[in-house]
Amino acid sequence: ESTIPLNHLLISCYPNPFNSSTQIRYYIPATGEVNLRLFDINGRLIENLVQDRLVAGTHSISLDAADLVSGTYLIRLSTGAATEESKIILLK
Repeated sequence: ESTIPLNHLLISCYPNPFNSSTQIRYYIPATGEVNLRLFDINGRLIENLVQDRLVAGTHSISLDAADLVSGTYLIRLSTGAATEESKIILLK
């Protein structure tokens, strides 16, 4: 028996910690506006990774961090319903 989340969910970043690139997976329960953003540890916006209307389901995006410095970053997933954050660590 599988379970389907009722709310959006940042599933995983693999690998994490990572060196230059990582895969970000997330789930949204209903079609709607989705924002996936990358912030530095001080809360400054680094990049809008996704800003689009997406269908319900599991999605993924590759983050190329070749131009970023080593450190801790935040991934923020926002839909009309809620916001969720996850930490990722870039090691060079």
